Amino acid sequence: MDVDHTTPYVDGVPPGKTQIGNLGKLTRFEHRTKTHAPGWRHRQPEPGVHVWRTPHGHRFRVDATGTHHLGKVPKPRTPLERAFARVLDR
Repeated sequence: MDVDHTTPYVDGVPPGKTQIGNLGKLTRFEHRTKTHAPGWRHRQPEPGVHVWRTPHGHRFRVDATGTHHLGKVPKPRTPLERAFARVLDR
């Protein structure tokens, strides 16, 4: 397992510093997917809970009980929907 910064580390910026709530255990494959594969999104809403979104909009929750498909996010059609989707991706 790799210990990954859920929110990217930014040198010299206090919010990006390493802290327990910003670290998550990922396999090497998950870490490389998050870092290098275009279109994949990852967030950690709470310690030990990871939410992934594929480039095609499928969302998965990964936690101690396993991997759970949360459905597909509909593609935003209007400028307002696209702006709202960007906020939710953070």
